Amino acid sequence: GQDGDGKPFVSRLLANGAPDPAFAAPAVPDRLGAVSALGVGASGKVVVAGTDREGFLGVQVLRLLSSGALDTSFGRAGVAS
Repeated sequence: GQDGDGKPFVSRLLANGAPDPAFAAPAVPDRLGAVSALGVGASGKVVVAGTDREGFLGVQVLRLLSSGALDTSFGRAGVAS
């Protein structure tokens, strides 16, 4: 989705369609301009790929833990380009 400022974000929904309050995903880092792909692994980690907001770095990939927090063991503090 996008927040009120047009920044992309990731959320998890419950079976009834309501946002899952246990999934505390941050807004996608500011340098990510658009999300183009998202996947969930067997471990529950979420991989998000998209394009760089400024057009300089190309593809950006970030990984979230099953809790929604950035997985800082991935890339540089949770983000790879």
